[in-house]
Amino acid sequence: MRKYTIEEVESCIQKFGYLLVSEKYNGANSKIKLECPKSHLWETTFARFKNSGRRCRECAIIKRYKGGAKACYRRNRSKRLNDVKNYRNSFAFFDTHVFKIDFCEKVRRDPSNLNLLQVRCAETSCRRWFNPTNSRVSSRTKSLNNERSGESKFYCSENCKQTCSIYRQRDFPKGFYNQNQGRDPKVQAEWRVMVLERDEYTCVRCGISEVPLIAHHIEGIKLNPILSADIDNGMTVCVSCDEEIHKEKGCRRIDLTKSNICKGDE
Repeated sequence: MRKYTIEEVESCIQKFGYLLVSEKYNGANSKIKLECPKSHLWETTFARFKNSGRRCRECAIIKRYKGGAKACYRRNRSKRLNDVKNYRNSFAFFDTHVFKIDFCEKVRRDPSNLNLLQVRCAETSCRRWFNPTNSRVSSRTKSLNNERSGESKFYCSENCKQTCSIYRQRDFPKGFYNQNQGRDPKVQAEWRVMVLERDEYTCVRCGISEVPLIAHHIEGIKLNPILSADIDNGMTVCVSCDEEIHKEKGCRRIDLTKSNICKGDE
């Protein structure tokens, strides 16, 4: 093996991103001090560095530790997730949760296991006693404490949940349409088409037909909900004419608010 100069050694080391700290080089088997890309100082021989791929010992330890730590974390994380999942899906204990919900729910101890909690199904046609899971009790508790939206009521089955008249309903039971709350999208869509067809897709005010057209209610929906689907209560107008109409007193958008309409009836 020929003897390298210190310049050749330094050039070879720099190719791997390392720096030569030693100012003297006495041969391939003599120790030299190097600095790794992570600024760790360490010693090795040029022969080991060049031939055996020997690199920074401290970086190797850190890499090995991180690899082991990550593997350990993954194992523990998987175990923790399984523990959490098992807890959430297990039945709730009576003594642990009863004081959180008994002020608004029918509760009792499970006759076959006095340690477990039982509640009644919220579906009025069912009202069966059943064991809720920790997850469902937690959701109900958060709803009662205003920590989440919705009521999260207790249902013994998916069928009871879907048939319950108040499930996912805010103001009114299922199937109820409040005329004062807004328009029926399907009915109004059909009404719009009939109005446009009757007026031959032409603005009745300016005669334009090649622009986006609007089916305008002559008498507002909130002012007279019964006539909202009457074709004679509509006319075809363009966007510009619709804006001009809503500038007229009595047809301004502020005049058509529910509060102002109610004031006019007093």
